[in-house]
Amino acid sequence: MQHDQLPTEHQPTFGATVTILFSDIRGFTEFTDAHGDAAAYRMVRQHNALIEEQVAQFGGQVVKTAGDSWMVSFTGARMALNCAIGMQRVITGSTDFDDSGQRLQIGIGVNTGEPVREAGDFFGSTVNLAARICAAAGPGQILLSETVRQLVGKLEQAEFVDRGLHQVKGFREPQHLYELDWQGLAAPQTESDSSSSGAPEPLPRRIAPARRRRFLFFAAAVLAVVLVCAAGAYALVSRSAASSLAAADDFNDLSKALFLDNQQGTVRSGSEQAAWKYQYQSGALVVEVFSPSPATSGQPALGPKIEARGEFRQNIAVEVSASATRSAQQAEYGVDYDLPGGVTYRFVIIPASTQYFLFMVSGAAPRTLASGRTNVIQSGAAANRLRYEVRGNAMQLSINGNDINVARDPGLSARPAGVGVHVAVAGQPAEGAVEVHFRNFKVYTLP
Repeated sequence: MQHDQLPTEHQPTFGATVTILFSDIRGFTEFTDAHGDAAAYRMVRQHNALIEEQVAQFGGQVVKTAGDSWMVSFTGARMALNCAIGMQRVITGSTDFDDSGQRLQIGIGVNTGEPVREAGDFFGSTVNLAARICAAAGPGQILLSETVRQLVGKLEQAEFVDRGLHQVKGFREPQHLYELDWQGLAAPQTESDSSSSGAPEPLPRRIAPARRRRFLFFAAAVLAVVLVCAAGAYALVSRSAASSLAAADDFNDLSKALFLDNQQGTVRSGSEQAAWKYQYQSGALVVEVFSPSPATSGQPALGPKIEARGEFRQNIAVEVSASATRSAQQAEYGVDYDLPGGVTYRFVIIPASTQYFLFMVSGAAPRTLASGRTNVIQSGAAANRLRYEVRGNAMQLSINGNDINVARDPGLSARPAGVGVHVAVAGQPAEGAVEVHFRNFKVYTLP
């Protein structure tokens, strides 16, 4: 018998395709530590009764439970998603679990495949991926694999939100994840939306960001040209009818310019410096950042921060279309949200690697609030439409009409705020400089 062959009685059994759902209470360990085992036991009993009722209603089979976690199988992906929605609804509507008003919240992950079967249990990559997707789900979230999304097609009672590619522990290839918007927080994009701008509202919750990649090195001292709107009573915008467009710049009419024209300078860090310039040109704001000098390999990014006056004291949205026309492989670009005290929230994409980041920069090394890889980013010289919306302490990130993430940070609530665009170079630009063209810059107030 060859070493890679098992006796017949030990051969793995692959049956029909099944959908695996994992559910897990969020914050259970912290709740137990704060309130004790007796309170945690009562919570789990109530939780289990609610979950068991939904599993039975939608034809699921309980594979196993472990304290606050459930693994359930379904013969159909649609049944699994309907059950996941039912679970979230009954848990959200359940009574408070302690005097502080804390409510039970769960995260759910769903995947479909042909797992190994053994004595009523399931094993293999199908199960592993479902478990990892569940681990990535935030409180109240339903996340699912691309396989589930393709099988189900359209679901009447909820919309799918593309969350892009994410590095999942234990899997070499990034996994394309979707969120099932069971609460209707991410309104479906209309045809008119796709030709104009914006992200749906109100904000969906945040997907757990993918692990940091090597490009964070370049972000540590990012080479930026931040061009901030000139003063004015700007109210910035959203796609909804209730929002209000207060300012726009198509970069064709200098009499209506929101930015300064024909600016240039240098920026220095230690022994290195880089030159930069930008100007209005042919219906675009053209930004160039030249090779750092001296040209050392692996040098940190360098760049100035150019600000103009302007204050925004309410919820806002900012959007712009951008494309790298020189040294696209070394280009990074995005939009900034600037707060008093030198704090900047910087939404950056790296088209060459289809990655995005949201950094909080305050003089020291940047703090990463969100990151990931998504195929909604156009690479090379193709244009990308970037948008962020700030409501309270949350920032919704969108690329090319797709909501990709939402980050929360207490500092986002500070006002007044400024806005701008941003260009950076990662490494030595192949064509001597990174050049980015910005078009159709818009600012809005949000209701």
